[in-house]
Amino acid sequence: MPNANEPTNLHVLCLNRRCDFTRNQPLPILAIDEPIYRRLPCFLIATVDKFAAMPWTGQVGAFFGRVDRYDEHGFYGPCEKDQGRPLPAPLQRPI
Repeated sequence: MPNANEPTNLHVLCLNRRCDFTRNQPLPILAIDEPIYRRLPCFLIATVDKFAAMPWTGQVGAFFGRVDRYDEHGFYGPCEKDQGRPLPAPLQRPI
């Protein structure tokens, strides 16, 4: 269960009250592994250790179109059984 010590998301907010990314509108940044695998960002910056671990991490297949289910939290592939509902059509793989 998510809590302050084990969050499921990290919200980055602007301190300027006139900024569009303040209060309930965080910057569109994902910094925790699980949401990155679920949300499938179109731009990814990784450290060398994360890049080297890609072939060994099952959820990474989602970046290459290996998902068949989804819900309000994102997409799921073969590594996350029993989560989400079936996609109506396959996702397009990156070009």
